[in-house]
Parts: sequence; C-alpha cells; structure tokens
Amino acid sequence: MIIQKYTLREMISPFFMGFSVVTFLLVMDFLLDYLELILEKGVAVLTVLKLFVLGLGWMVALSIPCGVLVGTLMTFGRMSQDNEILALRASGISLIALLRPAFAWGAFWTLALLLFHNFVLPWSNQQFAQLMLDVTRKKPAAQLEEGVFIDAFSGHRILFDELDARTGEIRGIKILDFEREEHATPDDDGRSRASHVSAGERPSAHGSRGR
Repeated sequence: MIIQKYTLREMISPFFMGFSVVTFLLVMDFLLDYLELILEKGVAVLTVLKLFVLGLGWMVALSIPCGVLVGTLMTFGRMSQDNEILALRASGISLIALLRPAFAWGAFWTLALLLFHNFVLPWSNQQFAQLMLDVTRKKPAAQLEEGVFIDAFSGHRILFDELDARTGEIRGIKILDFEREEHATPDDDGRSRASHVSAGERPSAHGSRGR
C-alpha cells in the first residue's frame, strides 16, 4: 500500500506539467486570433474573455490524456533509471502491483473525461458558437478578411481589397458571378463574368455595375 501511494504521488507532478505544457501550446495557437478580435475588430474585451474561457473546453479534453501519458512515462522512466523498479521486484513486489496505481489513475481520468465529454464539452461548444454568432451579428466585419473569397452566397463569390473592421467600411469589392449553365450568358471565352463594384455602387443581378 505504501509503494502504491508513493507511485501515485510521483505521477501527479509530471501529469500537471504535461497538462500545462499542452494547454499552453494550444492556447498560443489561438491567442493571436483573440488579440486580433480586440485590437483590430473592436470586439469588447469581456466578450473575448468569454470566448477564451468557453474555448478551453476542447483544449482540456486534449490536454488531460496527454498529461496522463506524460506523467506515467516520466514516473516509471525515473523509477527504472534509479533502479527502484528492480529493487521492488527483488523485494517480491509483482509487476501488476507496481502498475496498479497507473491503472487506477487512468481509470479515474477516463471516467472524468467521459462525464466531461457528455455534459460539459457539448455545453461549452454550444455557448461558444452562440457567442460567436452574436459577435458576427453585431460586428459582421469581425469574420471577414481582406483578399479572401467569401462563399456565403450561392452562385457568387465576393472579394474585397480593404476593410475597416471598426467602422465596417469595405473598399474594392469584386463579385464573381457563377450562373447556372441554362441561365448563364458566358463571355466570348466561355468563362463566368466577374464584376467590380466601387464604393457607393450596387451590383446588378448578373454582376454588372448599377447605381
């Protein structure tokens, strides 16, 4: 019993170290996106903090298994390097008895993650999507990027050159019109037409200029 408690205690510190490192790497991957929402898109800091907290759900779901793996490998690796496993085996302790704390540790986190995936993670993902939808409704420009095609409209693609995310002003709009073959009136080269719409102009149904 003393050996099992010792082995379990040795796995806790490496577990939190592995969990923290993996979580940090996942957070850093999205940190610039969150900062961009604040600095360039004009989204409220409190709203971005809520997005950050809600977005931690799937990160935790990935970080905990990695932490368990790192903790187990580092614990038994150190015990093997220090010849502790050899000494325990020589004292008559079976290999199953040595691995029992690791099995219990893994079973605990398996049950915890099962509950987390069934109850917490779906709720956090739904809240994250809802909050992101609210941000998009209040600041549509927050989801737009300069020089990237927008495929949100059936049969059309939209591209623009400049975007002021705080005011929502867009300049240099280009609309590519992909009409159905039976209704299309292709150009001489047989390709779909593209229209360029300047500020203050309204495109017509077939992508030409109109006032």
